Amino acid sequence: MRSQWCGFGLFVGGVLLVAVPVDAKRPVEKITVTGDTLSSPVEITDEPTLRMANPWFGTFIDGNAPAAKQRDNHGVIYEVTLHARLRSPNLGPIYRFHYAPGVEGERGLVYLPGSGEAWHRENLSIIIRDNHDGKWNPASSEWDTRMRAALAR
Repeated sequence: MRSQWCGFGLFVGGVLLVAVPVDAKRPVEKITVTGDTLSSPVEITDEPTLRMANPWFGTFIDGNAPAAKQRDNHGVIYEVTLHARLRSPNLGPIYRFHYAPGVEGERGLVYLPGSGEAWHRENLSIIIRDNHDGKWNPASSEWDTRMRAALAR
């Protein structure tokens, strides 16, 4: 009897380990960008940008470049919201951060909320970025190019 329960427990545990990552890592279906300089939110739905925005891969930031507590440039800051269908059939916000385009030819920056800030708890339910949360991170070159193009439309 004991071996049957152990076998059942291993089966259920295996199913949960397989099912959770598949459900939790659904693709981003929409990006919404808002900010004071925009008359209405910018919606981004092109596949390459959505793939790049996937929070589990983090290719919207340059993970090899050092992050900073403060940003040197004082340009516009936009709020970026990633939307997916995670635990429901409805499309909803799953991850949020700030994007600041670089000024005078500099690369843009991405601010991932830190402890105690708005969205930090929600973002932690998706992924933890120990050396990036609460800091301004250089945007990847491709993300910066795509964001600038989307905001220029």
